[in-house]
Amino acid sequence: MGILRRRHIAFASLICVSFLLTPIGARGGEAVEEYRLKGAFLYNFAKFVSWPGNLTEELASLQVCVNGPASAHDAIKTSLAGKAAAGLPIEVRALGEEASAVDCQVIFTTRDGTASTPRIARFVSDQPVLLVGESHEFARNGGMIGFVEENAKLRFEVNLEAVEQAGLRISSHLLKLARMVDN
Repeated sequence: MGILRRRHIAFASLICVSFLLTPIGARGGEAVEEYRLKGAFLYNFAKFVSWPGNLTEELASLQVCVNGPASAHDAIKTSLAGKAAAGLPIEVRALGEEASAVDCQVIFTTRDGTASTPRIARFVSDQPVLLVGESHEFARNGGMIGFVEENAKLRFEVNLEAVEQAGLRISSHLLKLARMVDN
């Protein structure tokens, strides 16, 4: 691995760690700020996930789909504006019908979108789609990455079994920062 690649990984890891160590209250109490922060996490998740085969070579952009209110979508879109992952520009869009979920590479479900999560999971069950959510025990209930608040800090859990079933791989650099769960 080249020196620049190692520095890039180390820098990205430091960014993730700095988010993990920053108390949620210190980031501003507004939901918009919380979703901008979660957008930064989504960016790092996308950077440290590998999709199977040559999937990313076939895409024009990496689709991050938001299942939740417009305010969450807008904040995440602002957070990810101009960013790229897996060699592709990131495009953020609202998730409409569950059937359109198969066109996404990352789906983020807010607490408001939790009711439709099982239907979305069924539509993408055989697709390489990273499912991220913020509802209670999201990763334990079959999601792949779930946000959790612990001691007033934002952290995340990973359900590695669900990730592997989708044909995705998560870098060990990201896994070191996660709490692993079973479903």
